[in-house]
Amino acid sequence: MRLTRFPYVICTAMICLLLVAQYAIGADRRNSGSDDNSGSDTSTPETPQTPSGDQCLYYTTFAGASADEIVLPDIIIDGQGAIMVYQHNFGIYPSISLEGEVTNGGLPQNVDIRDHIRQLESDIDRLIPEGFSGYVLIDYEEWTPFWEDTAGRYRTAAIEQVRQAKPNWDDAKVERKARKDFEKAAKKYFQRTLDKCHQKRPDAKFGLWSYPKARFRDNNARWLWNRHDAFFPAIYMYGMLVPDGVEPGDGEVPESEWVEDRLVGRVAYARELAGDNRDVLAVMRPWYSGNNTNPDIQHESLTASDLTMCMERPFDFGADGVVIWNNIPQTGLAAAFQDQMDYEIAPEIRRVLTLFGLPTDGVENPTRPEDSPPDDVEGLDVNNQEEANNNIRP
Repeated sequence: MRLTRFPYVICTAMICLLLVAQYAIGADRRNSGSDDNSGSDTSTPETPQTPSGDQCLYYTTFAGASADEIVLPDIIIDGQGAIMVYQHNFGIYPSISLEGEVTNGGLPQNVDIRDHIRQLESDIDRLIPEGFSGYVLIDYEEWTPFWEDTAGRYRTAAIEQVRQAKPNWDDAKVERKARKDFEKAAKKYFQRTLDKCHQKRPDAKFGLWSYPKARFRDNNARWLWNRHDAFFPAIYMYGMLVPDGVEPGDGEVPESEWVEDRLVGRVAYARELAGDNRDVLAVMRPWYSGNNTNPDIQHESLTASDLTMCMERPFDFGADGVVIWNNIPQTGLAAAFQDQMDYEIAPEIRRVLTLFGLPTDGVENPTRPEDSPPDDVEGLDVNNQEEANNNIRP
């Protein structure tokens, strides 16, 4: 059965609101509703492509204490809802901080799954309205159900736990046992979580934030992908993109590297898994996320060309839409982001809708007053995840 889809412009604030512009596009989706991994096209198109499918989605999703200070531009209209939930407020989530602080037992094998499900049921009732039929992005990001793809501190903790219980075992046997215990418990944790979500809110579309990634291809993960109603691959930028052949400087990343990792390795792979009946919504951030190599770049907004890369190019690789996420823990950040929303993001939304031949209700692009330059966010902690009550990272 062919799905009828619509372009949306969507905003959410902590428990995210979706804002939609409803205009249909016609184009049949690729038909691959099973676990077969064939048929994806990960080449880089030379020209912009009309979004595959019958909808072009734009979401702007805000988190943090000052998220509700943002006033939406006229190009965005009110509409259907979506919700983003985080590991600190959705069930009992075990974690180990970079400093070694253990929360909820640290490892999935140390969590009583019955306690987790009871808490999860309560959190679903609190955060997701009964009868909700929108998207739910679940941010469980500290560890994955795959041993090799989980941070070393978790593997080390799992190994030490077995070593203490079996001090006479050799290292190889200890690690085999640790891996088996971890993966078995992690799989059960994700299975029971998604199953309970579907049971409690059968009309909602659930998926894990930032899944899948290219390195997951070799894992036997059909049990996980089959429990996704939608996929939300993250395409955050660590630094400014530079053309191939140009030596990247501080705070810069080769364009081909970003395309290969984010668009080919994540968006196109998600499209391959999603088949014809599930959506792929690429999640971008309008500010650079930075990393250990480029720590200062995280304080800067995306350049105009990088904003276009995030908001237009995912459609070339099979995305149905783009989720624009940002963390706004401080009033100063809200003012800076409001400026970017009004004078950079809103015109980009209108440009892409026009590019794909979609109506924009005649809304004209606003012009930034000459005496009102963009707010400087230098010195503000835009990545203060603790203050924003979440731990999102690319």
